[in-house]
Amino acid sequence: MTAVASDFPDVTRFILWSDSCVPQNKNSVMTVALKKFLQENPNILQITQKFCEPGHSSIQEVDNVHSQIEKKLANMKIYSPLGLLRALKEVNRKSPFYVSHMQLQNFKDYQGASKSYNFKNIPYCALKVLKYLSNKPMQVYFKLSHSEVEDFKVCSIVSQMTRKNSAAAMVNLPVIKICSAPRECLLPEDKVYCLYKLFKYLPEVDKTYIRTLFYQYKDEQNIKKLKKKFKSLENENNPKLNKKSESKTKPNKNKDKTLM
Repeated sequence: MTAVASDFPDVTRFILWSDSCVPQNKNSVMTVALKKFLQENPNILQITQKFCEPGHSSIQEVDNVHSQIEKKLANMKIYSPLGLLRALKEVNRKSPFYVSHMQLQNFKDYQGASKSYNFKNIPYCALKVLKYLSNKPMQVYFKLSHSEVEDFKVCSIVSQMTRKNSAAAMVNLPVIKICSAPRECLLPEDKVYCLYKLFKYLPEVDKTYIRTLFYQYKDEQNIKKLKKKFKSLENENNPKLNKKSESKTKPNKNKDKTLM
């Protein structure tokens, strides 16, 4: 939305269509994120979220885009998100898609910020339309149908604690923290080793990306230890290698007889 707002500075209203999935689209986290967007973009006056009826599609254009992407990916090998980024840019060469590559600073803790407000009176599961106004930062408007006859209901999201503690908090949303990257690799050792074994098949750009995930294996010594550890495990689990090692250690009976 930030990219769209910068590319089209005359736009003052957004209408967002999505499916009715509550955990993904209809929830307090999305409400806080969109209200924060309004606060950071004063030229945007209103954002409306509209949700499709189950079993019906009002977003054929989006379905068409998904179909094009699936057709392209069916004949491609994707090794990392960078590979997916390259693929998306090649889906429709006549009319290429605009692909926004997200950075670490784009991942923000809206869920943490949402805990400061009261969303209990907003029926997220039942509603069909949500509306946010820039001049009403602590109010949410909603409708239970797409009917033009139905009026918007309004609900305040100011909590009791916010009312008591600060009048300023009733006007401005808090600073949203950027989600911090993990300091250590979250992948198990066997997964790391499997990825290293695939390196000879990967494009260089994908190797570089995957290496950034292995925080504790940046040191060459750690990588060598990891390789040695899993090499020994492979030998133990490989019956052919076990037979060879047994034959090497097995005493030669003929040789023993001659010595006797």
